[in-house]
Amino acid sequence: MTHPGPSRTIIVETDRVWFGSIGVRAGLTAGQGKVVPVLSLFSAPWNEFHGDWESSHYATAWAVVHYLFHGEDKSLRHRFFQFCEALGQAGPGGATRAWAGVFPEIAVSELDERVRRHVSVSFDRHVDSRMGFALRHPTQGPLRIEPADPARVEAMRAILRGRRKAEKL
Repeated sequence: MTHPGPSRTIIVETDRVWFGSIGVRAGLTAGQGKVVPVLSLFSAPWNEFHGDWESSHYATAWAVVHYLFHGEDKSLRHRFFQFCEALGQAGPGGATRAWAGVFPEIAVSELDERVRRHVSVSFDRHVDSRMGFALRHPTQGPLRIEPADPARVEAMRAILRGRRKAEKL
């Protein structure tokens, strides 16, 4: 499965996922996606990320991930998964905080220039620098079936009834 985004840079297979397919260069150089300030990427809510600037947000996200994996003589690579975990824990709007926690030696204000320089040098080399990751499927424990909590079920019904009434108005 290929991501339906404009530059088609994510390829998901059964046992791995690839980022940064060779088409990203064509997308960036053809103007389909321009790199936006990293701070804008980090603070973009979902509807803005997927809005009018979607191509540019994807291009910038690709550039940041590529920088983390290949830039600075690959010295940042070993903290990539730590950054991913910090992003997950930080939640929406917490990307800048996650970055500062994992990469305190690189201010977010320096990222634009570092990423721009890295992408420029990478494109000048004319190499396909895709990154692949194995997908690890969690081991499943035995299935447990427990009786429902009647109080929780009633609370959920009340919420759903309220939503249904609001929709009818």
